[in-house]
Amino acid sequence: MPALNPWTRHATPILGRATASEIRVGVIFQHVKGYIALDWHHLTCCASPHLLPSVDGYELLTECEKDAIETYAKSTNVVVA
Repeated sequence: MPALNPWTRHATPILGRATASEIRVGVIFQHVKGYIALDWHHLTCCASPHLLPSVDGYELLTECEKDAIETYAKSTNVVVA
C-alpha cells in the first residue's frame, strides 16, 4: 500500500521578497502535524503573471516592485488588470 502524502497544498499563493530587489511567488503547504512550509519560485517562473495582482501580499509590495511585476507581465504579452 503506498504511503499517503502528509502535506496539503494551500490554495492561496503569496508574494514576498526572498532577497533585496527580488520578488518571489510562494505556495503554502501544510503538514498533518501542523508544520507549514513555503515553496518559493522566481517571478519569471509564474505561469500566469496577469493573476499576480490578485495574490496575497501584492498590496504589501512597493510601487517599484509592482512596476516590476507589470513590466514582466507585459513582456509576456499578458495584460495586468
